[in-house]
Amino acid sequence: MWQQLCQVSRRNGDTHWQKAESIEAWLQYMEEDLVDVIWEEQKKSNLEPIKRFSTHLKSNDVVLTFNYDTLIEQSLEQQNIKFNYGFNTINSYGVKILKTHGSINWIMVPREQKDNFGYPLLFEKTDLNVNNHGAEAPNEIEYKWVLLQIPDKSLNSRIENRALQLGNKKFEISSSISGLGRYKPLSKMVGSGEIWKNSFNAIHNCEKIYIIGFSLSPFDTMARLNFGGVMMERNQKNVGSPLINLIDPYASKLEPNFRSVFGCSIKVIEKKGEELDWATLLKET
Repeated sequence: MWQQLCQVSRRNGDTHWQKAESIEAWLQYMEEDLVDVIWEEQKKSNLEPIKRFSTHLKSNDVVLTFNYDTLIEQSLEQQNIKFNYGFNTINSYGVKILKTHGSINWIMVPREQKDNFGYPLLFEKTDLNVNNHGAEAPNEIEYKWVLLQIPDKSLNSRIENRALQLGNKKFEISSSISGLGRYKPLSKMVGSGEIWKNSFNAIHNCEKIYIIGFSLSPFDTMARLNFGGVMMERNQKNVGSPLINLIDPYASKLEPNFRSVFGCSIKVIEKKGEELDWATLLKET
């Protein structure tokens, strides 16, 4: 925007446009390393605190997460608890895990290459342009790409060989995480619309919410606007407010953030999630 006030063209020296391009390039380099960092930290993680929570999850429960790791999935698998990612292309039974910013075990590949991997299909937009009019769909992201889930047995080699970040000569591959920065390009992640829609429905219909490790800061603009909108719709339809538990060592300081968005009272629990007696808490609430 400030380039419009600049007296010289975009490429003429150290202009605002050049600075913006430089920042974008560095963010892209960092995003390529981000998957490696998450994976290395995940391999060192202790699943026991997560298991103490996940063991209480039932088939009609929803986990809404902004994290890229697969720790919650691993904890459920180790306890033989079925789960799904909220898409209708594969099994829809079990706990729903809605990953609004993507996941390190998801990849995007061109539609014509989807059968070359043998991976489960998570999301593919139906091409009504072809079916109804006999013409090819526009070269839009949601038509060109599909979303696949990398099986656990293949994930390690995919990440450590940097096949997700760089792709290879045979296939065109893109990791499906929304990346770094304040403004995440969610529109470039196919399936994101489905995930957010399911998130809205979950908040609209739920009776209880447990918030762990999330501050809902002013930077979370999209979450704040949309979650607030869902709560307004609940009020308009006289659905009532859910029982909201905010679990964090600094919950008292964070509580105003959530009250301003959800518009209802928040129960403050000033503890770390891993320190909670979940059996007692769930029984109480």
